Amino acid sequence: MKMKKKLFIPLIAALLTIGLTSVGFAAWVIVGETQVPSNDAQFVAYTVDDQSISFTAAFGTGEQVVFGKTGGVTENWLKAEDIATQDLTANLIITLTNWSSVKHLDITFAITDVTSSVAIPSEYIATPGAKTVTITPNSATSPTSWTVKIGDETVPSFDGSQAEPTITVPLTFAWKFGEGENPYSYYNGLPNTAENKSAAVTALQAIAALDPATFKVEVTGRTATHK
Repeated sequence: MKMKKKLFIPLIAALLTIGLTSVGFAAWVIVGETQVPSNDAQFVAYTVDDQSISFTAAFGTGEQVVFGKTGGVTENWLKAEDIATQDLTANLIITLTNWSSVKHLDITFAITDVTSSVAIPSEYIATPGAKTVTITPNSATSPTSWTVKIGDETVPSFDGSQAEPTITVPLTFAWKFGEGENPYSYYNGLPNTAENKSAAVTALQAIAALDPATFKVEVTGRTATHK
């Protein structure tokens, strides 16, 4: 989950040369070399500064996605017995652990789409998709405020005064039934026919197969000189 990127500044050395002169007297010319002492010179070398970004990325404590029923569903022919209320969002928390070293740089996080230990039935469930998170200092010289975006959406709650600031990235799944309806609402809005009942069984069995599954995303961080 970490990607190293080092910014190297070339070493610069200031060197003084030795001067050569000739000395002459009237008509007699004496040619020779005279060494001129040089002034003291100082070598100037810039340190190599590792400006890799260090961070952790983890889901919040107890985070889970529940493909359950809606709280206000009015049941008809499709019943929902002892099924938890749906929760289609899990919060991914990115914590910057060397903030003091990189807070003057532009930072980009690339977040992949969800992968699962059990195949997600894409005909019924939309996954959150890949995301990009950017942190841009509003001043390159002495940054005290930053613009943080998840995609095109600005995150107003970022607190750069913290030693290890965090960014919360919501990863939201969605239903593909009708206009994004919960399957219980969707199927109960259809006639109680053999065809609809068979379709409901097929869909809900495919969703039920996710019950033992775990899912993950990968996060890659990159720094760049602020422009």
